[in-house]
Order: sequence, then C-alpha cells, then structure tokens
Amino acid sequence: MSPTPTSFSCQLVDRCSGCDRLVINGEKIDRPRLEADRRLELTRLGLDEVPVSFRWIDACGLRDRLEFTLEPNSPTATNIANMNHSRFGLFDRERTTIVDIAECPQLSLALQAWLTDFRRDLPTVPARRSVRLRVAPSGQRGVWLDFANEDIRDLLDDGEWLERQIKNQVIVEVGQKRKRVVANSSGPRLHRLQDATLDAWFETPIGDLSATIFGTIGTFTQPGFRAARTLVKTVLEHAFDTQNPVQQSGVKIAEFGSGNGSLTIPLLATGAEVNAFESDRLAIAALELGLKNSGLDSTRLKIYPGDFILSARAIHSIDFGKTQFDIVIVDPPRPGLGVFIDSIVSRASSAKWIYVSCYPESFAKDALALKARGLNLKKLSIVEQFPFTRHFEIVATFE
Repeated sequence: MSPTPTSFSCQLVDRCSGCDRLVINGEKIDRPRLEADRRLELTRLGLDEVPVSFRWIDACGLRDRLEFTLEPNSPTATNIANMNHSRFGLFDRERTTIVDIAECPQLSLALQAWLTDFRRDLPTVPARRSVRLRVAPSGQRGVWLDFANEDIRDLLDDGEWLERQIKNQVIVEVGQKRKRVVANSSGPRLHRLQDATLDAWFETPIGDLSATIFGTIGTFTQPGFRAARTLVKTVLEHAFDTQNPVQQSGVKIAEFGSGNGSLTIPLLATGAEVNAFESDRLAIAALELGLKNSGLDSTRLKIYPGDFILSARAIHSIDFGKTQFDIVIVDPPRPGLGVFIDSIVSRASSAKWIYVSCYPESFAKDALALKARGLNLKKLSIVEQFPFTRHFEIVATFE
C-alpha cells in the first residue's frame, strides 16, 4: 500500500534542508505553481524557447534509498548507549548541524520501516559520517557505511554492532570500495571484509514488467522504483517518438554512461542494437549480469570500457565511419559533457541525441555547446521525482 499520492506532512519542514516548501500549498503539492517555478528556472538558464512537458509520479513515498548523515552529540561518544542519542538525518537550512529525522514522507513504506529499525541501533562514529540505507524490490535491507578506514577497523574490532545486523539479515557494505561484511571463520574478529558483491538492489521496466538491476548498496541508481519507471519510459518516448516503443529492430543506439543498465536493458527490449559505453568495471559487470538475468538477446549489445571520463578511449574503440548511429543517449555526471562534446559530435552529428540530466545548470551549458555544433534542442520533459525540492530531472531531445 502506498502513501496518499498528494498528501505531505512533516514537522521538520522549517528546519530540514531536504525539502523546499516554496512550492507547497498547505499539505498538498501545488502543481501549477511548481510547474511555473520550473519554467522560470528554465527561462533563467536560457531554455525558454523549447516545448516543455511535465511527468508526474506521486508527491510522496518515491524514495527506496536514502543518504543521511550520522552525527554524534559529543565527539567523545564511544559506546552504543551514547550513540543512540546521536542525530541521524539531513543538514539544517543553515548547514550547521544535522536535523534528526525519524520519519520522512519522501520515503517508501518499506524504507521508512528500515529507517525506524536502523535508528534503534546506530553504529558508533567519532564524527559526522555518511550512511546509505536501501531496500531492494525483494524487501532485502542494506546499509552502506561510507566511513573512514579507522572507523571500519573499530567496527570490526568491536564486532557487536555488525553481528546484530547480520543476525537481522541486513547486508552491510563499508568504505569507498563498498566491501561486504561477512562472518569470519577464523581469526580473532567475528567478521571480515570481502570484495564488492553484486546483488539485485534495483529494477527497470520492460514494458509492463520489470527486469532486475544488479549492483552494490553504494551503486548509483535513481532514488526509487516508481521514479525510475517514469524516467525510463520518458527516455524511450523521446528516443522513438512513441509511448509503446516495440519492434525497433535495426535502430542503432550509442549510450554513453550506461552504468549498471537501467536504460540499456529497456533499450534492448525494444529490439534495437545498443553500444554501451561505461568506465566503471563494476558497473559493466552488473550490466552483464542484468542482461543475462533478463533473457534478452545479448548479441544486440556491445559494451565498451569508457565514457565521458575516458572519452578518447571510448570514441576510438569503435569505427564511427562504419557505424552510423540513429540515436545517441547521454547521461553525464554533475559537470556535464565537457570536452566529450568535441570528441563525439563530429562523429555522430546526424543522430538524434537524448540527454538525461538532474543538473539544469550543466545541461544548459551543454545545450549551448551542442547548438553551436549544429544540434538544436527540440523538446524537453521534466520528470518530477523530487517534487518538494528545487531539483528536477530533465530528458531532452536534440536533432
């Protein structure tokens, strides 16, 4: 059962930086006002001459993962009893301290339940640390502790907190390498670390069904399952100019920044041929695992190790003179496309470009750069997966 689609109630709204109530009318989302605000932002960025459509999902319950900060009340807190009085949440509006959040209407019911249980037994940290909670489509709970090496060592030395999580069937990952905490069969510690493990943490739509997306708890995905479904469908509509993109056999697509396959697998399901460019080896392994699990024809997918970061290697790994792409899809990181534009435009200027972005400023900059090279912005959709904030997701078509 989902939360009421348009209701929103939060006692922390005047303190927490997570939501901007500027576009809220009482406890219900004011869609006309929000759309007007989005259009004003596009005008400020010089993007006011393109047709804009809005894709609404729900007002609440859209997140199946969260990123919170754990802050001890005292830098000398050294035990679980003291840590249970710590703050776990988001920064306040002045960005000075952490607002302690016990409930959040942006969370799905499953994630809210996980947050409630997690807060009952917080890990010990000496200072502010980042934590990600995630719930898989299966209901599996996971936590990624983005802690310093010293903090991870202390958790392993103590062992008690980790043991309670494992007994509760929680999957725990730690550190930038997202290593998995597992039981130790030998040695003085109860637990040890093993290399990052790919599990079914997300899903992506194939028509009315869903395909499994593999990754780690720390892997980037969209914030929630329903939001991802709307975003993927919007991308497909832009790419194929139809709401039901089936039988696209013979269409050649280059997808840069494919990640673990949230777009790649739905693109393959249309019958198109996809060349996926991705620099993260773990993401490539996740994509290959997801493709195998989906049962789709793997011969229509070619994966190249490189993307915006390794643009020279990515571009020259395929003969663009022999492969004429019909569609180019780009989903760049926060800074945008940058010098990648010069590497690719001259080799794929005749293709339709689909640009996915949650950073309007870098998107606007890239739109001007693409226009200067002959690619004009034709239409733009805003996917409202952050309806209580100033953030919004863009899907745009250039031709």
